[in-house]
Amino acid sequence: MSINFQSNSGFGCALLGTAVVILFFWSVPVAGQSSDENLAIEHTKVTASAVGAKRFEIVSPRQSGITFTNHLAGLEYYKNMVAHNGAGVAVGDVNGDDLADVFLCNIQGNNALYLNQGGFRFKPVKGPQEMKAVISTGAALVDVDGDGDKDLLVNGVKVGTRLFLNNGAGGFELSEVSGLENSGTTTSMALADVDGDGDLDLYVAHYIDWMHLADPTTRFEYSRRGDKLMVTRVNGESTLKPKWKGRFTVSNTGRVRELPEADRFYLNNGDGTFQDVSIEKRFIIDGESRSLSSLREWGLAVTFRDVNNDFLPDLYVCNDFASPDRFWINQGEGKFELTNYSNIRHTSRSSMGVDFTDLNADGVPDFMLLDMLDPNRARRLVQLEKEVERSSRLLDWKYVPRFNRNVLMISQDGPLWFDTAYYSGVEASAWSWNVRFLDADLDGDDDMLITNGFAFDTMDMDASLKLKSVQKGSRKDARSLYELKKLQPRYNSPNQLFRNDGQLRFAESGPAFGFDHNGITYGLGVADFDNDGDLDFITNNLNEPPSLYRNTSQEPRIQVRLKGGVGSKVRLRHANGAIVREIFSGGGYLSGDSGEVVFAMNISGKKIKESSLEVEWPDGSLVTRVVDLKANSIYRLKKDVSPEKRSTTDVPSDKPMFLKKLDAIAFRHFPNLTKDYDENPFLLKRLSATAPPALSRDFDGNGWLDVGFQLPRSGAVQVFLNQDGKRFLPLASKYNDPSGLMENTGWLDGFTVVDNKPSFEESLNQQVPAMEINQSLRLVLRADIDGNGFADALYITQDSMLDHPAGSQAFVYLQNDDGFHRAGSWEKSLSELGHVSSAICVDIDNDLDADLLIAHEAGSIKLFENRDGSFLDISESVNLAGHVGLWQGLAVGDFNDDGRMDFVAGNIGRNSPLEPYQENLVYLSRSEEPRMSLFALQEKGKLLPIDDMDLFSRVVDRTTLPQSYHEFSSSNLTVVLKSFGSMKQTEINCLETSVFLNRAGKFERFALPVEAQWSPTSGISVADFDNDGLEDLVLSQNWYSIRPDLGRLDSSAGMILLGEGQGSFKGVSSGRSGLAILGECRNALIADFNHDGRSDIIATQTLGEAHLYLGQSEKRGIRLIIDSKVELAKRLGCSVHLLYPDETSSPPRWLYSGDGVLAQCSTEAVLGFKQWPSSIQIVWSDGEKQTILVQPGIYEYTAQ
Repeated sequence: MSINFQSNSGFGCALLGTAVVILFFWSVPVAGQSSDENLAIEHTKVTASAVGAKRFEIVSPRQSGITFTNHLAGLEYYKNMVAHNGAGVAVGDVNGDDLADVFLCNIQGNNALYLNQGGFRFKPVKGPQEMKAVISTGAALVDVDGDGDKDLLVNGVKVGTRLFLNNGAGGFELSEVSGLENSGTTTSMALADVDGDGDLDLYVAHYIDWMHLADPTTRFEYSRRGDKLMVTRVNGESTLKPKWKGRFTVSNTGRVRELPEADRFYLNNGDGTFQDVSIEKRFIIDGESRSLSSLREWGLAVTFRDVNNDFLPDLYVCNDFASPDRFWINQGEGKFELTNYSNIRHTSRSSMGVDFTDLNADGVPDFMLLDMLDPNRARRLVQLEKEVERSSRLLDWKYVPRFNRNVLMISQDGPLWFDTAYYSGVEASAWSWNVRFLDADLDGDDDMLITNGFAFDTMDMDASLKLKSVQKGSRKDARSLYELKKLQPRYNSPNQLFRNDGQLRFAESGPAFGFDHNGITYGLGVADFDNDGDLDFITNNLNEPPSLYRNTSQEPRIQVRLKGGVGSKVRLRHANGAIVREIFSGGGYLSGDSGEVVFAMNISGKKIKESSLEVEWPDGSLVTRVVDLKANSIYRLKKDVSPEKRSTTDVPSDKPMFLKKLDAIAFRHFPNLTKDYDENPFLLKRLSATAPPALSRDFDGNGWLDVGFQLPRSGAVQVFLNQDGKRFLPLASKYNDPSGLMENTGWLDGFTVVDNKPSFEESLNQQVPAMEINQSLRLVLRADIDGNGFADALYITQDSMLDHPAGSQAFVYLQNDDGFHRAGSWEKSLSELGHVSSAICVDIDNDLDADLLIAHEAGSIKLFENRDGSFLDISESVNLAGHVGLWQGLAVGDFNDDGRMDFVAGNIGRNSPLEPYQENLVYLSRSEEPRMSLFALQEKGKLLPIDDMDLFSRVVDRTTLPQSYHEFSSSNLTVVLKSFGSMKQTEINCLETSVFLNRAGKFERFALPVEAQWSPTSGISVADFDNDGLEDLVLSQNWYSIRPDLGRLDSSAGMILLGEGQGSFKGVSSGRSGLAILGECRNALIADFNHDGRSDIIATQTLGEAHLYLGQSEKRGIRLIIDSKVELAKRLGCSVHLLYPDETSSPPRWLYSGDGVLAQCSTEAVLGFKQWPSSIQIVWSDGEKQTILVQPGIYEYTAQ
């Protein structure tokens, strides 16, 4: 779908391909304490509460008077799995005394309302809201009828949603005419003015009243009706009865699926009643309007937030089990459209909680989803009772998978979010329910509170096997079957507080902050209970009193409270930026907050300057602005009662750097996939999912660069002929392959098209003698290796499943007047290559001969110097040997403008399943039979597993492994894998995609920017994309061919990094770059395909179509064409740069054979400039120099 986005980071700031709205405000200076009904602003000075031993101190039940306990006991504890979804809490001022009160839901007992007496003392109040003999789940305190006080909404099992209207003094009466469904099983709820009529509409998540598939006493009877299996009886009762009708389905394999209830959507009538519109077709999926009642899904959490800044609340619904999450964008008039693969790439599998905030300050809310992955390695290896996506589905880049872990979605300046959970350190928080963003330490960055725990560790494989074994034994009565749940251990896990470091990294700091209750906690309600300007909170625990937390923060802060402000956005502006918070209602897991928002007045320890507040009201009222802010204050604001609305002015937004040309090139890469994981279940990714060999040349000699691809599944190439830079016409051709040189660009090197007829007569692979090889010969490099004036050929093999993890072999063919000849001495010098992932042959040390730079997967980068008729490994002497990583593609350039050749290298990045172990990660490998490779954790002299015992049982005798998964989790792999004999141990110490700067012959490594580390980088290409005279990069990223249980690494749309001239780079979000390469992109071709003086990109995708992106930079660059008449040996490895009138120059650009990942560089260059150049200087590979004078206003030149 297409989501219209407007800016929220600053009024008048452009975002993405749409008009931006400039808003006009009214402003009022506020100083000291004041109250003015005309201005609707009240300001109160506050004093921080007493200092505590920790930032959050628990106020005991004796002190607070909150003696409530959320009960679940007796046989029901073991029978009712729905009840274990828990009970929540709602907070808010119900009696108008400006103190936040507390309502607590109870599973097995009465609900409780506590009125705040001040000083963290509360008094219980009886009334119909107690809902005796009901399983209550979620609650929210919100003004439903528009009379200015907070009414109460309560969800529960088999009671639907109940509305209790407030009499203004905190007394509640059950509404008998609310219009809300009153017999379903409901969980969380959220409210917002969905249709813009001035009142709050309601979305309620529904679940199921009883989980029969989790009930060991349930008996099913089946029959076949036609070609379908049907459940005909449940516990002896006919499924034709209303209670069973439509509840179960059966797959062709006999697997029963239980269908939950559909969620409900209500429009507010404005008088304390609602209209159920769930059966109306208001929800659009793939262009088709659907009713909400047609979607029977396992709803757990729901929240309204405006994610695209169009003043319409959008909707996120977290679903359990087989149901996918639903992320709906508000289309107006109470209608929603579902996002798709172009917006989010994956979600959690069993999403329980969700919350939004703008973590990267791009004006678009980011969001966190919770699941059930434990942060402890050993526990993860026991908790295996979970579903895993199929490998074949993960390769489909239009499929949105779900993974068994938390997901942190970071927006990309527009309608696309990428998951950074591994990078951010929040992928695992145990069995988690509720997440809430707030600035816990008042440093200006939002931290994260998470509640945890479950009564039974249903994922514990040891317990699950024991339970199944007992169930298969002697027959038991119903009570005994239920009590078998005792075999599953209680899953106590501490609540967690993740502290934000301001760079999208979080550290678990619960114990230090005092938020680490170790038990089972469901609901979380946030409010300023003592009116000291910070946020306190309360949690609803299972079978113990709630935890009431007093915030003892002393840092300066301001708090904002809005009257009737649900959906409003409050923005604190200051000299260095802005922070925005949205007021929402409900939206927590089974819980609702009071609605205050708090801003730190110190950021990074420094007092903010030039601060002001702005309130953007959802109904279009004039924006409220408050200046001259005073720290340690509460500001109470109402919207302007004037009928005048904010005015807007449309301003055209900046166009993105690249324009995608749809259907310009009809190439799809289909690798020759094999069953890699059958051979080695520990593989990180499929070896058979190789990159497409690609090359850009003017094959038909018409002056336009064409592109060609080797087809891995057949002995053929597919060439696309450039039609004036607008589109490419395909031309496929087969070749005879006597030499076995199949999977490389050698058939395209020298390939020509004459009169639309293909010819391989001059192809490199046609000229090279046949060879006998037992590996895939994928890398081919061209350079004048021996300095005789001919372009030689260097082939390097890469392993396959037949010999993985064997080292690569090199085949060197030197060319002279008689053709190509094997060069044994050169090959011998490359006999210890290791596992090569990419290579470049270019003169790195500037001594006029071609050196060899090689990247290793699970190894270091090596530099082989061309010396005296062989290659000499000098890696250690140039400081490369110590950087051991999973290195991928390579590219060279002068990135700090010192005239020396630097290089960049791709890596897996810092956002993968290896990240939790990166400090002590070891790669174990054996290249001889029996072959094996895997990763392990080195800890206290032991090699510990990070993969589960089921995988190991596929490669070693199961009887040699420990009896239990728990015992295996602490096993030493040296013992487990002893049948494989000696294995090489490689300590991995670098996972970052990096730049290596040449410091007078020695290289210094620096990690590329954060955004570059969010997804693996395969290929890298160098160009000046913005034509500013500094070298930029484009990274080919994403791994979809990763092992299914590890998920999918897909947090990139193709990364543009703009050079800053000192060896540093700045990332460009996809919203600003215009790139949307969402599939697995392993390499790209860069050239000026449409002759406009701007670098364009053709990006390939595994099992997906190639994309053409045309550069749209404001400046045009100097386009240099190397005439084909120039000897190949001379132009391969040459460098070009611009000379300026002030005798400075642009960085040199090297034109060489290959970017390291099966793609070849262009024979042309587009050179950006800082000032209009006086000349172009070319340094040919043999050292000869050529100067071309640049004429004013002339942008194209040819070197001959």
